[in-house]
Amino acid sequence: MNREISSKALEIDFVRGIEDWVEDIIWAESEPSGISSEINKNCVTVYYSPRRFPKKEFIERLKAIESIKSLRQKVIYKRDWNKKWQKSIKPVWIAEDIVILPPFKVNKKNLESVKKIIINPAMAFGTGHHESTQGIMRLMYIHSELFDKKGIADFGCGSGILSIFSRMLGSNVVDAYDFDPECRQAVRENTRLNGIRGIRFFQRRVDRCKHKYDIILANMLFGEIMENRSTILKSLKKGGYLFLSGLLSVEREGILGAFKRFALVDELIINDWISLLLRKI
Repeated sequence: MNREISSKALEIDFVRGIEDWVEDIIWAESEPSGISSEINKNCVTVYYSPRRFPKKEFIERLKAIESIKSLRQKVIYKRDWNKKWQKSIKPVWIAEDIVILPPFKVNKKNLESVKKIIINPAMAFGTGHHESTQGIMRLMYIHSELFDKKGIADFGCGSGILSIFSRMLGSNVVDAYDFDPECRQAVRENTRLNGIRGIRFFQRRVDRCKHKYDIILANMLFGEIMENRSTILKSLKKGGYLFLSGLLSVEREGILGAFKRFALVDELIINDWISLLLRKI
């Protein structure tokens, strides 16, 4: 009898004491295709959907890192995967009264009085578990008054988590952009789970954006932000706000230098991942 493959996993053994460094490398390179990760002693395991396992070049780069002792690839079958995967997904707190949950943990005890953002973690990047997503969402929460009745663009929307949160904070219609065709279904499913309307998904590259917005959200890696810098500049209204994440703290000065026409309003660092709030002058 053939067993249905549910996911693939990459197990990485590393030298003790570099846990955070190893996990940062994995997420920076592959979170757009990763589903979740977990660390157990000196081994990090990253789970992927079967079709989106990392390319051979990425595996070879990891093997070349001296602090990584070994790598193993595993196939996980559906019955084993569902149990293990659901156990590994933990609630993520953005504030004392806001939590991100998967749909199978919505009825968890002691959460009746908090606002819930329900995200299917199997569908696309943006589960809320990575520091870059947590950082930008916390900045959004701290400056929630900026969103009231404003027009928002979510560049590289992934699961749609930032678009959904924008609507919860009182924004007008949100335009969510992502080139990945899988994100269309992810955004549709996650908006349904949260009972949210007013999010328009555009399956296209960010540089094809033709509109202007009061606020732009961009949780993307440094290179992607720089690549789309001109689009961000022309798409944000004067006096508008730019929320940036997906950046390591060492990339801060490079980003601020690239956005010289912006004033730094606020910043937040979680485990060396920095999120920035800028205002277009």
